[in-house]
Amino acid sequence: MIHDFDRRFWIGGSDIDKFVLAQNTETKTWQKWWATKCGLSDPEFYGSSATRTGTALEHSILKTWDEDVVWDGQIIYPDLMLRINYDGWHDGILYEVKCHRITTNWSWERYKGQVITQAWVYEQMAEEMNLPPFKEIHILEYAFTPEEEGTLYNEEEAENGDIYIDSGRIIDIPVKYKSRNFKEIKSRLRPLAKQLKKLVPEEDLMAKRLWSIFTDNMDECIVTHALTSIERHHIFEGMQGFKKKSEEFGFVVPLHSSVHPNGAYVADKNWKELDHWLKRKCQEYFVEIAHLGSKQDFYDIFGKFYDDRADENVWLNGKFEWDLSRIANEINSRKSDD
Repeated sequence: MIHDFDRRFWIGGSDIDKFVLAQNTETKTWQKWWATKCGLSDPEFYGSSATRTGTALEHSILKTWDEDVVWDGQIIYPDLMLRINYDGWHDGILYEVKCHRITTNWSWERYKGQVITQAWVYEQMAEEMNLPPFKEIHILEYAFTPEEEGTLYNEEEAENGDIYIDSGRIIDIPVKYKSRNFKEIKSRLRPLAKQLKKLVPEEDLMAKRLWSIFTDNMDECIVTHALTSIERHHIFEGMQGFKKKSEEFGFVVPLHSSVHPNGAYVADKNWKELDHWLKRKCQEYFVEIAHLGSKQDFYDIFGKFYDDRADENVWLNGKFEWDLSRIANEINSRKSDD
């Protein structure tokens, strides 16, 4: 579940059927949507109880269906100003989870444009991002009960996919896809993308081209959660020439300048331990999570193994354990010096 509610400048998969393919662009609803995309009005996102239930159950549905599915992918396609989120994928098979009330008369056809766009963008970018070639796309439909909708789910259980799911209510809907199916959508997107490119700040456009396996928000430091003085750190780069590979695999993270391992403020061993932790997690992602290749394949690309776990003294279960108040004080001190 990707928690990025900034709708400005970029067109998402959920926009396709309702807005991009809309026959009437003069309605108040369409005009309000376009104003948000152009950055002329503040984004609004008020999830209904049904939407919140679907979001809470998403990881658990995927985990129940196939434990090997990788959750929450995102691919940026700047040429058409597309920022496409994926609920899950595995070995070239894409999954889009759709939940609804058990009493609702539901049809997957209303999301046809969305899944066609998801498939097309993945197909275009798979080689560049070192993802398995596209095979097929499926909608996983799940009808939840009033009891499920009325439950206040534990956030950690939802994130980890540990909520009980009635597997008998998961319906697998394979969607037939051919690249030519995207032709009409593409023709509608072109004029919209042309206008958005004139509005989006160049630095924002560049930042959105980068993606990360660690976060879906490239504008917030993953350590301090600062929103200013953010640098996009290529985890493998430097004189070794790994910068492009870091971008292809998503081995990029947003860091405040005071935390940037290769930045000007490297003051103690903590920064080096962060750098090592990031590299080790990239190795784990490559080999064990995304199954992009073997450990030897990772070595052949990046020239080193990262098995030493000495960095664990500052990290615990993927959560930052440094003295954040000390870091905040350092940041404020540098700001006052400037």
